[in-house]
Amino acid sequence: MSSESLKTLDTLPAGWKWFQLGNLISVHSGKAIKLYPKNSDCHVPIYGGNGIAGYTQTPSVEAGTIVLGRVGFYRGSVHLTDAPSWVSDNALRVVLKNNKLNSRFFLHLLKWLNLGSKSVSTAQPVISGKRIYSTPTPLPPLYLQMSLAKYLDMAQKIIETLRKLTY
Repeated sequence: MSSESLKTLDTLPAGWKWFQLGNLISVHSGKAIKLYPKNSDCHVPIYGGNGIAGYTQTPSVEAGTIVLGRVGFYRGSVHLTDAPSWVSDNALRVVLKNNKLNSRFFLHLLKWLNLGSKSVSTAQPVISGKRIYSTPTPLPPLYLQMSLAKYLDMAQKIIETLRKLTY
């Protein structure tokens, strides 16, 4: 079932609630930085819209930060930092607004919401908090977010393994 078809449902499963995305998260623009290849001096990943774009010396975010592609073809792409990292100006840093939200669940939820479709259509498409905060978002209770995140993580690993075997 797509996010668009789910949004037309009148009822959600017991315990689930509808929220506007902006009530659950805030997004903050990354900062421009010069990209370097990975070496002994530059080992901190720099995340852009399509994941790791280069390396630097100093992190701007902790491991486990959700990064959302902000501009261009990869707007709406969702990544999770594996280590302390830098978020470039081509991406947004996602902050969960309370402790009843599971970051692993939100990683999958943000992918499913297809936020790239909320971009401003210019020569260089871009998304912003203003464009995505009104997105209707179904949210299960925390215990279910945690269970779903484990299941979705496992399914993602299987998909990645199958891709490696077929390419």
